[in-house]
Amino acid sequence: MGKELVEIVKNICAEEKITLHTYSSDYILQLEANKRIMFIFGNKFPNNNAAIEKICDDKAALSDILEHYNIPHVPHYLFYSFLSEQNIRENGNWPDMIKLLKKYDAVVCKNNRGTGGTSVYKATNQKELEFAVEKIFNSSKSLCISPYYDIENEYRVIVVSNEYQYAFRKVRPHVIGDGVSSLIELINQSEYKDRLKSLKDFDLDSIPEKNEKVLLSWKHNLGQGATPELVKDSKLKEKLFNLAKRCISYLDMGFVSVDVVEVSGTLQVLEINSGIMIEKFSQYSEECYELAKKAVKKAIEEYLHLDMKYKLTSRKKKHFVLPVLTKIAKKKKVDIIEDVEEQNFAIFSFPNGKKFVARDFPFNINDGGSTALCTNKSACCSFISYLNYSCPKEKYFVRKSNRSKSVKKIEAALENMDKELGFTFPIVVKPYNQSQGKGVRVVRNQQECIEAAEDAFMISEIVILQEYCVGKEYRIVVLGKEILQAYQRIPFYICGDGAKTIEELIDDKIKSFDDYGRDVSVNKNDFRIYKNIAREGYDTNAILEDGKILRLQDIANISLGGESIDVLNDVDDKFKDMAISIADSFNLRLCGIDIIADDISNFDLGYKILEINSSPGLDNYLYPKEQQEKYVESLYSRVMDEIGKHN
Repeated sequence: MGKELVEIVKNICAEEKITLHTYSSDYILQLEANKRIMFIFGNKFPNNNAAIEKICDDKAALSDILEHYNIPHVPHYLFYSFLSEQNIRENGNWPDMIKLLKKYDAVVCKNNRGTGGTSVYKATNQKELEFAVEKIFNSSKSLCISPYYDIENEYRVIVVSNEYQYAFRKVRPHVIGDGVSSLIELINQSEYKDRLKSLKDFDLDSIPEKNEKVLLSWKHNLGQGATPELVKDSKLKEKLFNLAKRCISYLDMGFVSVDVVEVSGTLQVLEINSGIMIEKFSQYSEECYELAKKAVKKAIEEYLHLDMKYKLTSRKKKHFVLPVLTKIAKKKKVDIIEDVEEQNFAIFSFPNGKKFVARDFPFNINDGGSTALCTNKSACCSFISYLNYSCPKEKYFVRKSNRSKSVKKIEAALENMDKELGFTFPIVVKPYNQSQGKGVRVVRNQQECIEAAEDAFMISEIVILQEYCVGKEYRIVVLGKEILQAYQRIPFYICGDGAKTIEELIDDKIKSFDDYGRDVSVNKNDFRIYKNIAREGYDTNAILEDGKILRLQDIANISLGGESIDVLNDVDDKFKDMAISIADSFNLRLCGIDIIADDISNFDLGYKILEINSSPGLDNYLYPKEQQEKYVESLYSRVMDEIGKHN
């Protein structure tokens, strides 16, 4: 284990009050928190399945898996040494090795389980091939051969729990000519002067032309002299992350780095590393160190379930319904039995003898059947249509035991969208039983749709493809026979000032949420944000024009950074009647009905009902902190009265 990784882990443990024990000269780290234990062995984290780790460590085996799932990759062919006689081919290794050399003109030979660019050789003829094979078989029982490509760029993408962390380009060691100095003089003046012994094939006395770039190695490994260059371009980030995500969606890895090469303008997976090498990267700059630390911290938090610890210690801020109801109950002389340990349940006893058991998150006063119906998005839509209300067209797909076969059914449907779906792009892809926008994406082509479906199948047994509806998004909240709230929901966006970069504007926007008492949970690394930035032709370093509005999310969920505008006084009476009628038909005492419409004040312009939420949060940040608290308390006071009537 490198000292940089040890330092990072130790710093994280100190900051997060995680108990740390070290063994074998810091080669084994043991972390304890939240009643869980985590071992880090060398550069191996327990976030990854042991069998999957072995596949990733075996280059040829990984190549077979990627081939099976049609993921673009550099093929690797496996060969065993004579010491593994039972695995040798009938006609030996040499004929097949020669075939590969002839097929590709040049090949790369490497230890099948090697790392860091060691025991890696390029061969352009039989002599070089034999030398490489001999060298590798002297220290290993197996090797793999891959085609040698003229790689334009090589990238490394770091992903934790299916979330993009960072990506960097590996810049090969090189010098730039000045038209005067010889190559050996340029090298001696550079950071690569210690590489002279390995440059036997170079004409060191030659004089490179001015601004000529002379590569000193064909390898891209940081340990072999390459340097990291962080990827800032949003479009490239999106492409790299999508490719990496396709890999881990099938391999189910929690903490991984994916090496991607660009060959003739196309991106291909080279390797997937189950051991996280951050030493050279974290040393390169302060920014690199912070990114590496952030990724390691994320992996530790995920494995030790630190998010649960934080929820328990900050419950009243994040889920504040029970504290509000408790305050109201005391005013109304309602008896309360509180859940002191978890702070997530309470029993309210009303003066009329009726009782109500409340759960803070999610807070729900409806019966189980009605709640289950709303949770099942497809069934809910069917019932809405049966009641003769308008809702988007949709089709659902059930995940079978083999996720790739389920995705292929969606691919088949996309080939004939008019017949199979009844609608075309753009479309909405969503898991049927999730909330707060989790897994929901608006996609505009077949590739995006397949990627979104693969993600959705990871968190749901059923994936819904839904017609995309154009218009403004509203929520009408019904309590009993009355409209409690009505507001327009606006997707997460930023507004340019002609001075700040997009990344700075996003940071400012997230910080501003605190002024409204919002629990800041917006993930600025959400790949949906990068996709929208790239779609508009920007990257995160671009300065957004003064007054330019840039929409960062396609869906308007508050939890994803969306904002609200109160429209209660503008709602057409026909919309109000419809909302109350739907709530009554579904036997819902409290619900939020999400509607797409051109204008909430004019029912006749048309609408679509997107879904029904049986546990709508009433804290939608319409006002600044203190005003918002009073507003929310007044709403829950009315909810308390409704509970007391019927329970």
